[in-house]
Amino acid sequence: RGDRVAWETVADMMVDPDELVQVGAARALGRMAEPGDAEAIARLQQAQKTATREPLRLAARDAEARLRGYFGLPGAGAA
Repeated sequence: RGDRVAWETVADMMVDPDELVQVGAARALGRMAEPGDAEAIARLQQAQKTATREPLRLAARDAEARLRGYFGLPGAGAA
């Protein structure tokens, strides 16, 4: 966990034309980066802003929550 080169490589796949690849990349980023990693969080926030499809936006939101340490807490995902 926390291998910067690995999570950056995976993060680059969030712009893949295949929606399933995008969602998987966002979820993987949330598991690969160190908790609290500001750059990983910023990449996920950017993905949420630019996502053209809801599944990617939601996956990036959940991955951000995981990195911030509140994934799975009641009310944590409500925006």
